Amino acid sequence: MQVNPPTKEPKVHLISVCERGNLDTWKVGSRYILKNVKADTYRVIVPEKQLQLFQENTPTSFSVENENLYTLEFGAKLKKATERDNPQRYGWYLQQLIKLTAAAQFDVDDLVIIWDADTIPLRPINFVSNSGKLSYYRSKEHHKPYFSMIERLLGYPRQTKASFIAQCFPLRVSWLHHFIAEVEAKHEKPWQQAIIDLIDFTEPSGFSEYETLGAFIAHNFNSEITFIRRKWLRFGQELVNSASDLERPASRLLLGGYDHVTFERWVAPPSSSSPLHSIYARRRSIARSLLLYLTPPHFGWPHVPVAHRFSEHLEDSSLENPATVESP
Repeated sequence: MQVNPPTKEPKVHLISVCERGNLDTWKVGSRYILKNVKADTYRVIVPEKQLQLFQENTPTSFSVENENLYTLEFGAKLKKATERDNPQRYGWYLQQLIKLTAAAQFDVDDLVIIWDADTIPLRPINFVSNSGKLSYYRSKEHHKPYFSMIERLLGYPRQTKASFIAQCFPLRVSWLHHFIAEVEAKHEKPWQQAIIDLIDFTEPSGFSEYETLGAFIAHNFNSEITFIRRKWLRFGQELVNSASDLERPASRLLLGGYDHVTFERWVAPPSSSSPLHSIYARRRSIARSLLLYLTPPHFGWPHVPVAHRFSEHLEDSSLENPATVESP
């Protein structure tokens, strides 16, 4: 699919959707986003009743917006669709459709970065390559219901071996407009309604906006994308407890090899008998020992090159962690 080149310099807009349950992570993460992900505008979309709460706890560079601005066309329909089979997942599906609806409202030449509110960028991230291609993080996730949904919605099978579910997603608005047009032409109804009608709500997770858009983009614009081969970590609380612990020297050491880290609140710390517990406990113990060695009278803290290489060594020498992502 050929898209006309931009008629003007595109703007970059970052969108997050958040609610009270992720506020502690958001208070830390929003500062890191402003530092490490460059954009022309930043906005966080929240429930109406939580507007003041987020205005008080979000940097002023962010626009805090009412989610009702985006849900008029589909909110009630989604609520009705989830009530019978999966009412507890209404909010999870809602935030996905809000992201796409908000992104579609920008100028056709612009670029949108969808950023999960529970994810923190640890170093500067650039989503546009030197050749102008959009760059994507990848994961090893493979959830079959997502691809069944994509076949029902778009009519084609899985496009790549790796997954586009990586907690952040760059998107050209023109590509999203093509996606919307294709869905509406195929199903002869508004695109949000087509998605809602095709989701299998008996599945705990029946639709992924990242996986769906990733498949569409890989199918139609494959020559215009590339993949980031650096690592990110999904279950941050298993390694450093919480976002509020990020500034601790041990946390910086343990996370030195990752571009971004996510703190998903549904994930409980592993029990003492689980394999993950022993892996991460060993990492924390080694990090503490190394910190003692790097502190005067030895080398002093922080010795960044040593810390970064050590973090990479930890990853290479440990058991494979399915939450650690490295694109092919």
